[in-house]
Amino acid sequence: MAADSLNSSFCLSSGFFLRRWLHFALVLILFLNSGCIHLPSAETKMVAPETSGAFALNENSLYRIESLAYQSEKYPLDDFFARLKIGEFVAAFRSINLTYQASNTQNKALKELIEAGYSPVLVKFTNRTDREMNFDESYFKLIVENQRYAALPVKSLPKEFSHFSLQSTVANVYNVTVVVVASLALLVAIAAISPRGGGGYGGSGGNLGNLLPFDGGERILNDTTIATRIDYRDHLIKETVLQPGQTSQGLLFFKTNSADLTASWVEIQP
Repeated sequence: MAADSLNSSFCLSSGFFLRRWLHFALVLILFLNSGCIHLPSAETKMVAPETSGAFALNENSLYRIESLAYQSEKYPLDDFFARLKIGEFVAAFRSINLTYQASNTQNKALKELIEAGYSPVLVKFTNRTDREMNFDESYFKLIVENQRYAALPVKSLPKEFSHFSLQSTVANVYNVTVVVVASLALLVAIAAISPRGGGGYGGSGGNLGNLLPFDGGERILNDTTIATRIDYRDHLIKETVLQPGQTSQGLLFFKTNSADLTASWVEIQP
């Protein structure tokens, strides 16, 4: 009788600790599950022009145009390699520059557009005539090294970019690790209690699917290709009517062959 009582007490004690262990394991699983990193597959960046840079000035009796061409950081020999790439070998050796030039914009959307080959220019245009002026982006030309470039139509500007996301890849590695650790914890817990619990844990009736921390519909892998949507809002120059003495301000975009827009300026050619 004493041996039976001892065995019964041992079984009860063992069952208690096993259930406490399973409870701890399930809490751990839920904690790991909540720790998964879920990143958005798309983000929006808004174009926001800055006015702290040095504006180029072009004025006459008809209009006054102030322009600021945004550029990314320039590292030593950037211009040299850019000219070599397009076959301008003589100009490449004439443009050797060993200095670093900081970017004149901190806006992420503008920087992304610059990296994609677009040249954003902020323009302040004043009507100096005694009559109203009707114009749109097609009137403006960017002058760079004696070359004229027409402003791109608003409708042709990119609305979205896609790029590889290293952050998503790192998050996916982490999430897979979480799944493996959580699954191992669950299997150890089930293995520890199932020989003694008989009917499973918590009324699950032996259905292991009720204990799985990740159901079939849960998404643990993030998209490695991220879409960046560009929001221009009201910052673009569009068709506008200016009264005498009135000023309009907005962004124009150009496609140029020049890597340096420092000496560029804008004019109007209707």
